[in-house]
Amino acid sequence: MSDKLNVIVLGALGFVGRNLIKSLVEKNICSHIRAVDKCMFITAYMHDEHKQAYEHEIVKYVQADLARDSHVDRAFAGEVSFDVVINCCGETRYGLPEQEYKNRSLNVAIACGKKANELKIKKFIEISHGGIYHSNSKQSDEDSKIDPWTIQAQYRYAA
Repeated sequence: MSDKLNVIVLGALGFVGRNLIKSLVEKNICSHIRAVDKCMFITAYMHDEHKQAYEHEIVKYVQADLARDSHVDRAFAGEVSFDVVINCCGETRYGLPEQEYKNRSLNVAIACGKKANELKIKKFIEISHGGIYHSNSKQSDEDSKIDPWTIQAQYRYAA
């Protein structure tokens, strides 16, 4: 039995997700990485170093719109038992109706969290949004005052 982790990364084609995949591959700490995103891999602009990480034998890409229950099932389906879920997904575009932020940040996190719980996955890591912290001139950390200052940040914090 391997000491390496089986990890599923949600929102894997976004800036944080793609860099996380690259880092996990480089650190050689995973035996399997499932990369999940609503976008088609072929349409995501990927730097060569990111493409190389996604081409690694331990990385498997699954296209799934996690705002749909059937896609959540597809994202987690298969023979691999995951140790860790890392949720990097959430709507980041500006100017959308509030319901879009709720659906793509909060509701996705809830649906995927329930699926992870159902599958008895040991850890669920929610990657948040820097905008959840009070805006000032000092660097924020986990102990900083919470004061979401955008609609995106409000729903990432709620997640």
